[in-house]
Amino acid sequence: MGLIYLLFKVQSSKRVHFAVVITTAAAILFLYYYFTYTLPTEPGWLEWFWGVFFFEFSHHFVGALLTIPILYSALTIGWKRSSLILLALLIFISPFILTFSFHGSILTVSYAVLIVPAAVVMTIELETIKRMQDKKTIEERKEERLAFLRQIFKTQENERKRLAQELHDGVIQTLLVNASVVRDLIQTHQEKPAEAIEKDLKMVENNSLYIAEDIRRVCRYLRPSILDNLGLVPAIRWLMDSFREETGIKLNFSFEGTIFELSQDESAVLFRLVQEILNNIRKHAEATIVDTSIRFIDLKVSVVIRDNGKGFELPKNVNKLASAGKLGLIGMYERAQTIGADLQINSVSGRGTEVRILLERNLKGVVTGQTVRV
Repeated sequence: MGLIYLLFKVQSSKRVHFAVVITTAAAILFLYYYFTYTLPTEPGWLEWFWGVFFFEFSHHFVGALLTIPILYSALTIGWKRSSLILLALLIFISPFILTFSFHGSILTVSYAVLIVPAAVVMTIELETIKRMQDKKTIEERKEERLAFLRQIFKTQENERKRLAQELHDGVIQTLLVNASVVRDLIQTHQEKPAEAIEKDLKMVENNSLYIAEDIRRVCRYLRPSILDNLGLVPAIRWLMDSFREETGIKLNFSFEGTIFELSQDESAVLFRLVQEILNNIRKHAEATIVDTSIRFIDLKVSVVIRDNGKGFELPKNVNKLASAGKLGLIGMYERAQTIGADLQINSVSGRGTEVRILLERNLKGVVTGQTVRV
């Protein structure tokens, strides 16, 4: 944290640092070339530079004073700008280095002295930036996960409230009516004529059938029995038929391949993903046509759903879905990840949306091959 804070603090005034780098580099380059020009005759006011030059020349790193602006730029104005500064200074100092590099070792060391320290500093800066970005990404994912969990809890509570209301207003009220009719029959059956008793019993029968159908409907909503009894493809086909009846939207369905066995978790997640996609189309897409294809090929399950609705703008980064208010999409990505499936959403405003789900099984041999035509 201290290094990151210090880096931001130092780089907060880049214009000032850039001016310092340019001024320092220009002054040092002037010293080198002016010294070269006066070298054959008299050094004059640059007599002190003889010692600097002799030290550099004797240790084979000619032009080493330029490491000052190079390192300063690497620390203060960022690695991109400092890379350009380094390249420019290498070009400007090269004639001087070549003039005093009487053999290859001087040339090699001179350039290495200028390049290596800057490369080390830039590498450290890049690693620091990467860590900052990784930390930011982790924090964003935590925020999105929390937002998603809050949405899940809210949805669960709403569903519990809705189911409780349905059971209370439907099943419980009907049971109370049945109980009242049965109690009345027990108390007055000897006094009532057979026609009245038969009418009351018929009411109890009808109410019992209504209760059974109501409970069956709730159970289908919680988990359709067709998914456990017949498998994923018939369950999705049933889901789409129900969707067509409810919305009137035209549906095109195609299937290809040979079904292999999926685990209960895989089937449930794929079914819920398709259910969520259709719910989104119903609520938001304003579509008139939905194309769905399912493929079981080479131990891969592929589900593609396209609609011709109004589409929407997707953030470039999936991690930005929470801030964009797309909590439902986050839930879909989370569901897909639980079974190792890949979920891709492509949407263009005014041109519809395409959702692709791909689950690749890693099995040794296919379990229960079954060809299905739908």
